[in-house]
Amino acid sequence: MADWQELATYNDLSSSWIKKEITLLNPNEQYKLAVQGDLYYGGLYIDNIKIYESTKTGLTSCKDDHYNLYIQNDQLYVDSPKCTELTWTNVLANLQGESLLSIGSNCIPLPRKGIYLITIGGKCYKIVNY
Repeated sequence: MADWQELATYNDLSSSWIKKEITLLNPNEQYKLAVQGDLYYGGLYIDNIKIYESTKTGLTSCKDDHYNLYIQNDQLYVDSPKCTELTWTNVLANLQGESLLSIGSNCIPLPRKGIYLITIGGKCYKIVNY
């Protein structure tokens, strides 16, 4: 039996319902899901857990007023308005790396599939390499 692998941790407090989404890797694998909660005050309520098949085909992107990020063929592409440093973390594989971005288009190879947290200029972006 394989060890349990933590997919997400949430520490935010809320008095209303919050929708959370987690990407399951290796969709052909068999999964067993568990939820663990530490209660100090109040209660923990979980409602309506659903598992959906992804319709994404390997291209995931995010864009804001500063950066345009997208993944294609295991490469992270970043359009940057300035020279700056980028750091990345593969959440599930515990891999990390960094790159220097030049103005314009940048291409960074990613070592494996997974959920990546990309930090640029103090902002953090979540992007998935399927």
